[in-house]
Amino acid sequence: MLHIYDFEELEQIIEKDQTPSQHHLQLVCFPNLSSITIISCENFRCLFPITLAHGGLPKLYRLELENITQLEQVFGGEDVSEDEEKVIHLPRLTYLQFDDLPNLVSFNPVGYHFVFQSLRCLKVKGCPNVTTRFSVDSKQSVHAKTQVHYSPKLDIY
Repeated sequence: MLHIYDFEELEQIIEKDQTPSQHHLQLVCFPNLSSITIISCENFRCLFPITLAHGGLPKLYRLELENITQLEQVFGGEDVSEDEEKVIHLPRLTYLQFDDLPNLVSFNPVGYHFVFQSLRCLKVKGCPNVTTRFSVDSKQSVHAKTQVHYSPKLDIY
């Protein structure tokens, strides 16, 4: 279990990927991590790099993020084109809660599609800027897919 409370200086747990050769190391970083709770960490910006989601959290069943004002992405990384869409499974995740995350834009980068086969509780509250959409399929699996980020400042007249 990973529980972090009121740690103002923490910005991230693992530094963003520096080279492709590090990819294999991050896949085995947390093979037994079952629960993550982060509450009131002012400067926290991203939980993990997207590479860690590819098989690096096989036992994760609970993810709770609360009152983190600077958090922008849960799994951070570069967007990929929707033609190259990558599907990531978190098979044991049963509980997902986002509460009071005013700068959260997405759960994952554009072009990544998360599938949660066991999700039974999804709570999203106080996240006005989130562009990730959650849906349920006929097999009761929950899907998280981030929409292309739209900014009205980009309108050209």
